[in-house]
Amino acid sequence: MAVAMSGRTMSSIVTSSDSMKTPVTMTSSPMRWSRRTPRSCRMGHTRGVRTVLITWRPFMARVLIDWVASRGDDLVLLETTQGRPTLRGDMWKQVLDQLPFEVPGVVARHTAEVAPLVESLEPDLVVSWAFPHLIDARTAAAARVAALNVHPGRLPEYRGPNPMWAIYRGEPEIDIAVHRLATAYDTGEVLAVTTLPLDATPTPEHVFGLWESAAGPTLDAAVARVLSGEPGWAQP
Repeated sequence: MAVAMSGRTMSSIVTSSDSMKTPVTMTSSPMRWSRRTPRSCRMGHTRGVRTVLITWRPFMARVLIDWVASRGDDLVLLETTQGRPTLRGDMWKQVLDQLPFEVPGVVARHTAEVAPLVESLEPDLVVSWAFPHLIDARTAAAARVAALNVHPGRLPEYRGPNPMWAIYRGEPEIDIAVHRLATAYDTGEVLAVTTLPLDATPTPEHVFGLWESAAGPTLDAAVARVLSGEPGWAQP
């Protein structure tokens, strides 16, 4: 691993195998404090829950980062990807740009390529949302407390990468669920669900606003259930 540091910015390139066409890129943004960022979230403070985030969408990255900060926990890694060949763009750059403090960010084709790094960080939580590839079992198992996924749709009815079927079908409400990661997409035990009323003609702004307001409390409820020893509700 080659690491170059300049001021408060760190970047490195990691190649996990000779057969990789795209190297794993590790970078972190310059230090940018905000008034809402608790001190315990800042690098060098390790009083909170150690959390790894995995996402491909800038909006979801911001919501998840804000959630970690609101709890006073420690974000130890943000993992993203360039996406499938048909979806590639610069969203991974926008995801890394969401980092409000100096936290490493990793770009990889698949989570398995970064699993050893995740294990070395000894996270308590691994949390994913809107990632286009299945999270590998080794990454999920690295979480000492739980590996969770946020799914903005009713489960099991609306599994998969497009959870917007409730809107397409004109339903009056939409769910956001948090479930345990499993070996197949969106099949793990459900730990928390929030049902959100939709406008008669919901706009993207309306739907994303609902998700933003509900994701944090739903994650909080899921983590509380995990800590209390509840396994969650098995999906049919």
